[in-house]
Amino acid sequence: MRSYTRLLLMVLLLTPTSALGLPITDECPEGTPDAGGCPLAEQGFGQDTICSCRGVPRCTGPNDPLACSDNCPDTGNENQADRDEDGIGDACDGDSDNDSVLDANDNCRLVSNPDQLDTDGDGQGDACDDDIDGDRISNDDEADRGTDPLLADSDGDGVDDLDDAAPLISDRDGDTILDGPDNCPDHPNQAQGDIDGDGLGDACDPDDDNDGVDDFDADGGPLDNCEFTRNPDQSDIDGDGIGDACDDDIDGDTLT
Repeated sequence: MRSYTRLLLMVLLLTPTSALGLPITDECPEGTPDAGGCPLAEQGFGQDTICSCRGVPRCTGPNDPLACSDNCPDTGNENQADRDEDGIGDACDGDSDNDSVLDANDNCRLVSNPDQLDTDGDGQGDACDDDIDGDRISNDDEADRGTDPLLADSDGDGVDDLDDAAPLISDRDGDTILDGPDNCPDHPNQAQGDIDGDGLGDACDPDDDNDGVDDFDADGGPLDNCEFTRNPDQSDIDGDGIGDACDDDIDGDTLT
């Protein structure tokens, strides 16, 4: 009787059990190498409860809550992340978002976007791009401003929203010239005159003739004695307030 009891005790000690003390059923085929360097099944399958068998998707022991269920048996992924919940971990899933576009070619690897739409052409798909139109204003900020997150130039005036003082108004000064091409977007100047050709219209150019002398002072008083004629020396021989460069009677003798 003592021999039988001793034999039974030895059998119990050698039988792999779960953390709850229950027997574990090894579902890994005999001789199948376990992932992560676990011993072969025939060498004792206690380790099988925390490792997956290569070639066996799941080898869960029915009696052990910690039985192995590695979703990437051949790739290290301790967190077992599986964004698309297809049973294959992100670390070894060739299509992590399950959108039928392989990760290597997917412009949103972790967000499903089978159409691969990329409005601003920056290589990041719209589905995961926080600035879809590429105007350097985030989609959230555009929503707050009321501008279109799909258009870099919401009002179509030729000026991107970020640089547009009024991104929802295409002609701020009402001169029928869109703000983009308008050389004075805040000053009505339908004729678009630009005497010095510097790209700044005469209506808003502080130095129309580009001679280094401003046309007016801070109070609006005249400074340049030849506003539209270049004369950096401001010479005025007859002292009549009209610079020689634009005075048709330089010496003031009433003879032109």
